[in-house]
Amino acid sequence: MGLEKRGNRFYYYKKNRSGGRVSSEYYGSGDLARLVALLEAEAQEEADMKREGGRSELEAAVSAIEPIKSMLDDSIEETARLVEALYLVNGYHKHSRSWRRKRNGKI
Repeated sequence: MGLEKRGNRFYYYKKNRSGGRVSSEYYGSGDLARLVALLEAEAQEEADMKREGGRSELEAAVSAIEPIKSMLDDSIEETARLVEALYLVNGYHKHSRSWRRKRNGKI
């Protein structure tokens, strides 16, 4: 946030981004500026702690999903192998990543 010292005094500005431009909004000077800056810093720290708590919950959820994802990946690979075997048995061949029927249809 924007506690700025100019000369011997402190001024508090809040920066706002609108599109590509940044504008400053003046909130006060002196002791009031320091107090507002401290309150903003505490609020930011609290928001960071909440964010970290949510991140750890998300990581726990992802780690719980990993075994299921692994089983799903294995079943997808097995299904792809079965489909490929079915095409081969029915007289198809692979040509440039697409399946085509053989000319005579013979195996």
